[in-house]
Amino acid sequence: MQGEIKLRREGARTRDLSLLSAMADDGIMVTLVSRPEPFPRLSIARIANRQITPSFHLRSTETFRPSRAALSKHWWYRSLSRVGADALKGEVVVAFAPPLADHALQLRGGEGLHFDVLDNWLEHPAFTAISRELDRSYRRLFDEAEHITVNSERNLEFATKHGRTDARLVRNGCYVSRFEGDLRSGGSIVVGYGAKFDRRTDWGLISDAAAVLPWVTFKLCGPAMSREGRRAAEAISAEHSNVEWLRDLDHRSYALEVTSWDVGWVPHHHSEGEVGGDLMKIYEYAAAGLPILLTDFAAAFTYPGDVTVASRREQVTALEALAERALSKPLRCRPADIDTFSWQARSRELRVPWSDEQVAP
Repeated sequence: MQGEIKLRREGARTRDLSLLSAMADDGIMVTLVSRPEPFPRLSIARIANRQITPSFHLRSTETFRPSRAALSKHWWYRSLSRVGADALKGEVVVAFAPPLADHALQLRGGEGLHFDVLDNWLEHPAFTAISRELDRSYRRLFDEAEHITVNSERNLEFATKHGRTDARLVRNGCYVSRFEGDLRSGGSIVVGYGAKFDRRTDWGLISDAAAVLPWVTFKLCGPAMSREGRRAAEAISAEHSNVEWLRDLDHRSYALEVTSWDVGWVPHHHSEGEVGGDLMKIYEYAAAGLPILLTDFAAAFTYPGDVTVASRREQVTALEALAERALSKPLRCRPADIDTFSWQARSRELRVPWSDEQVAP
């Protein structure tokens, strides 16, 4: 993936980097192999952003190709000639991005290759331009990779359809200890939605709820992933005085924000924009002990915690019921098995089939 730049800018907040960080914390030698980036993107990230834990060994490269080339999704494949076999010589290679996973497969074969399916890129609207190449990559990976894990029931079905009945379900997790506090105020009820705002976000539903429940404060936390998403977030917070868009926060500030909410919400469209992956925000809500409301996109998934799934038509009524219940500020109700969805536990679950020696992602 775009590992080193992401790690320097944001810390380990995605599934791939969180799992690898947990492995490094367990004493495994982890070599982080990133997608090649055009100069000076990586150099700027190294100068301007945080230091990386010494547990990581970095194998990142820069090229002097024009930045415009890297903006194309075809760059995922065109750049891989710059990743040599010496970068992928670990006893186990854990790969998350299909192009890089396929490249590793062609360089070293399927033995010791662990492909983790965190999204189905064939369903992702951002990767339509390279869907043909992705289809070939997925077919080769499902045919030859020694180990396959997936993070959701939908991705498990995807792997099974390609003949991988041995694929294992290893769900997403979170940094449980960061969500242990209770920073609720005695004032208004806060319904929070933490997300990367994109096609999945049902802005109409949020607007409807804000209008019907003026005594509830709605906090939207996260970056807009497109110009349209930014405009929608700005418009809805301007239209409704009880809607606040907090934009993106660093992971620790975000965790503190979540612990101040009364209800966690995921107002997603039923199918539009969904790419099959597990939602980390639900584990974060559960770790904070929030009651959680999901739209019926989640009907095919199993999630921990105090979860309500309702159709779009029933959403505002269900949200009102949860908000009224929260008026008494009841004790937080965290799942009994909360430790099982820490990233540490998830990383150990993922690496069950192979020895804990060295990993090149």
